Amino acid sequence: MTTSIVTNGSRITDQWLNQIKTNLDWIALSIDTVDPSKLKFLGRAVSAKKPISEQEYLHIAKTVSRSGMRLKINTVVTSETWQEDFTDFIRMARPQRWKILQALPVKGQNDKHISDLMITSAQFAAYVQRNRIVERDGIRVVPENNEMMTESYVMVDPAGRFFDNSRGTYTYSKPILRFGVVNSLKEVSVDSDRFFQRGGIYEW
Repeated sequence: MTTSIVTNGSRITDQWLNQIKTNLDWIALSIDTVDPSKLKFLGRAVSAKKPISEQEYLHIAKTVSRSGMRLKINTVVTSETWQEDFTDFIRMARPQRWKILQALPVKGQNDKHISDLMITSAQFAAYVQRNRIVERDGIRVVPENNEMMTESYVMVDPAGRFFDNSRGTYTYSKPILRFGVVNSLKEVSVDSDRFFQRGGIYEW
């Protein structure tokens, strides 16, 4: 089994990494930008007050890589960041994978705040085209627009249910431990073709 976590990295230390590195394969850092004012606006701040600085992000990235675990960076592209050139930072952080995600509206989850952050498909494509030049440095770039993200994940919630986003909101199955994987999975929708198209299978 391959294990990973997604985190902003604010509590990663060498001591913690030494404790868990034999049980963890990947750490994905959520880094949308290193502009302090944009991070604060986006709510990407520790305790909603102080954004993590560019140098702090780089230190966290290097700490993860030094531990021997694989590093991924997840970047959600919004109206605040779609015009940015993020290549200098990504080259310095040197993740094995850089997943670039278009801000996705999910009814009942983020619809109260997402409207001002939405971007068009063309704006997302422009961001990807501008930044994927880092592939020349051996960094795998994995872009996912709204279409690719919809109905292409098998997800499990904290209550032990499968859920999907095929209808623009979350739809939940019956509890997996009570009804079994096969029966519960039938209650959600997963497009296997779209899963393959977005690069869901890759060398871990």
